[in-house]
Amino acid sequence: MIGVTIGDIQGIGPEVVGKALASLEKSKREEIIVIGYLPVMFKYVNEKELEGVNFIDTGEGEESFSGLLAIERAIEIAKAGKIKGICTAPVNKARVSNIVPFVGHTEFLRDRFGVDRVEMIFLSRYFNIILATRHLPVKEISKEITLSRMREVIDTSWEFTQVIKKELPIGICGLNPHAGETGKIGREEVDVIIPAVQEARDRGVNIIGPLPADTIFRKGEHFSIIITMYHDQGLPVLKRIDPNCVNLTWGLPVMRTSPPHGTAYDIAGKGIADHNPMKEAILSLFRFSVL
Repeated sequence: MIGVTIGDIQGIGPEVVGKALASLEKSKREEIIVIGYLPVMFKYVNEKELEGVNFIDTGEGEESFSGLLAIERAIEIAKAGKIKGICTAPVNKARVSNIVPFVGHTEFLRDRFGVDRVEMIFLSRYFNIILATRHLPVKEISKEITLSRMREVIDTSWEFTQVIKKELPIGICGLNPHAGETGKIGREEVDVIIPAVQEARDRGVNIIGPLPADTIFRKGEHFSIIITMYHDQGLPVLKRIDPNCVNLTWGLPVMRTSPPHGTAYDIAGKGIADHNPMKEAILSLFRFSVL
């Protein structure tokens, strides 16, 4: 059984969740609990289309409408062992932050589950990405590219590779243009990334790099996963070539996935949102929840 939260009710979450569920086989729907303020979802689908789905309605009020209460309920039932994974539709970070401190789903789930570290991985048909840093201002990124951080993200990438049983090397990006050009355009590669890569190789990890970001993605299919140094280094490329890529939170007691888009207020309520990214996020959660 998995849980699916419908997100901010003023965004496209209720629409894409409802349509994604309606497109699934009944046997799959019977393994899903949908959580959130449900009346808005039924503007886009009827109950017959969602036959077999289980529901938890979070009621009215800003905590419910913002999508926060659905996340909290999903965490509760996950801790109780009732679901093996959570798929989250988008919320508006600023709106939720008016209620509780909230950087994003990833960090919120980490803190609520009480784990020390989680990783943000993106799955796609072409290649997979893991982020060495996530929601940071660009001027702060270099300070976070440390040897200990590189060890963490390389180890997680190797663990991921073993789980998905993909016998391809890990690829790792440089931080600077041209991967630093042996220290001529920044020292992070020479001082941090290359030593971390060599250390990993000495432990038997199959890893290649650091490679320039403007090169590595052209060969993405040759890697089990690519380590990118910051959020906007790899995600614009991935989201452009695969709009149905999936965000996977690695390191929680349960798996968590989400689609790659936000609330899309500009098209919400018009019935034109594409539900396929949400559908792929749900199906990916089923696949990873049984690994």
